[in-house]
Amino acid sequence: KPTSRPPSFIRSRPLRVMILRSKLVLAGLLLSSWLGPELVLAEPRLGALFPALTLRDHHAAKVTLDPEEAEDSFPGKRVVIWWYPQADTPGCTKEGEAFESLHQAYRAKDVVILGASADSVEDNRNFASKFGFSYPLLCDVERSIPTALDVTSRRWAVMLGPDRKIEQYWPDISDPAMFPVTPLSFLAQTECDKHEEL
Repeated sequence: KPTSRPPSFIRSRPLRVMILRSKLVLAGLLLSSWLGPELVLAEPRLGALFPALTLRDHHAAKVTLDPEEAEDSFPGKRVVIWWYPQADTPGCTKEGEAFESLHQAYRAKDVVILGASADSVEDNRNFASKFGFSYPLLCDVERSIPTALDVTSRRWAVMLGPDRKIEQYWPDISDPAMFPVTPLSFLAQTECDKHEEL
C-alpha cells in the first residue's frame, strides 16, 4: 500500500525551515505589492517621490511637503531635510549652528532648510531659541519620515527637488559640524553638470 507521507528529504527540518522562509518572503512581496509603493519606500531612492506629509514645526505651525504645489508649504523651492537624533546635544548643536551660518547661502540657491527629529515641539522650540536657529525644526514625534523612507541611521539628510523628488540622500553623517556645506557642493556640481550639457 503506497504511503501518504512525504519523502524523507522533505521531512528534514532544515528543508522545512527553508520552505517556510520562502513562503514568508513571497507573502511579504505580495503584501507590499498590494499596499502599493506610496506607503513605504524601500529606501530613499534617487528620483522617487518623497511621501506627502504634514508635521508641526517648533512653533507648532503646520509644515506640509507635497508634490502638489497648492498643498506644499514651500512651492517651487528645493528642500534639504537634516535629521538629528536629539535636540540640544553636542553633535546636533554643531550641525544646527553650521546650517544657520550657511542659511543665507541656501536662500541664495532658493533652498529651504528643515531640521527634523523625534523631539517634541517644546524641546525643539527651546533648542531653536537657545541657539538662534532661524529655520524650522520639524517635530516628528512618531518618526513618520524615517519610517516612510525606511531609514535607520541616527543622522542623515535628504535633498528634495521643487517637484518633491529625492535628488540626493546622505545616509550616515559622520561629521555634523562640516556636513552642512555638502548639499551646497552638490547643488554647485549639479549646476556645473547642466552647463556642461549645454
